Amino acid sequence: MEVEGTGTSIGIHTNAGCSAGGGSNQATSLANAALQNALANPVGICLSGAPQIRIEQATPIADDIPTTGSNFQVDILDRDGLPASFNSANLIYNYGGGDLTAQLVQVSGARYEATLPAASCSNSVSFKVDVETSSSAIVHYPFTPENSADRRFIRRVGDNFSDTFRDTFEIDQGWTVENDPGLTAGAWERGIPSGYGRRQDPPWDADSSGSAFITANAAGNTDVDGGATRLISPVMDASNTNAHISYWRWWGDNGSSDDVFLVEISDNAGASWTTLETISTGVAAEWVFNQFRVSDFVTNTNQFQIRFTAEDINTGSIIEAGIDGVTMMSDLQSDPCPPIFVDSFEDPIM
Repeated sequence: MEVEGTGTSIGIHTNAGCSAGGGSNQATSLANAALQNALANPVGICLSGAPQIRIEQATPIADDIPTTGSNFQVDILDRDGLPASFNSANLIYNYGGGDLTAQLVQVSGARYEATLPAASCSNSVSFKVDVETSSSAIVHYPFTPENSADRRFIRRVGDNFSDTFRDTFEIDQGWTVENDPGLTAGAWERGIPSGYGRRQDPPWDADSSGSAFITANAAGNTDVDGGATRLISPVMDASNTNAHISYWRWWGDNGSSDDVFLVEISDNAGASWTTLETISTGVAAEWVFNQFRVSDFVTNTNQFQIRFTAEDINTGSIIEAGIDGVTMMSDLQSDPCPPIFVDSFEDPIM
């Protein structure tokens, strides 16, 4: 928006507009402090000199990486969707003993391939793609809003996993949200994280599928306020005596909270709940993976549910939470690589 006839901009058009019955134009002033801060701290493709390369997954990544290894293919494209020119492209992977590198080899056109090698029994594998552009910039895949090198795909290693339930939150599988009457902000929402890692928000999802459940999935002052919000799973089958429940969780607070993030499970479709874990203030804001044997806490039944509660009911504070990659594994006894996981290989954007 400009002063008419002068060419001088005084704001950016952000809301209102014209309709058949009239309308108006409104703008955010260039003097607005939040706008000035956003202009001074660009992210993603708005960054100065942002690489003119995009990386796309060419073939699906298996939920579990077999012990015999797995091929991984990506398309490396320019902004027009054509094969890109670049200096180098590598698959960076870690089976728990440190980063290793495999060169991505051209298959045809924009498609490149590398192999995750065979693995003995291991906790998990993390991996990413690094492409060095012709201007020596590095583009990472999975992509992050600030092109951070920290994010990776993380997969289990094993051959005979049997899942009765797996949810990456890309589609609605029947989760419900219950909020305290006094809750004023921060209810659970499913979507692609949009808080950019600021104000305790997760900057990305945990399993690299794209979406997760986030408390008030928006940037800015959208943290949990005025009560508790509860995310409740659909009913799962945990009747196998060796059933395990696993999930990624995010808990961020500003260090002054006396509230908790509560994880509970039920063996009777929610008629009663048993505490699985309680997370309090002082922990780092990051994605953490946890896995538990169901029978260590409740009876094995086909009426299993899990519930995640984020609250801000005591001292007012900045509270953000996230949940991703919830899986019920029904039988691990025959697997040559039992999935004993460690915490995330990722570091948050702070």
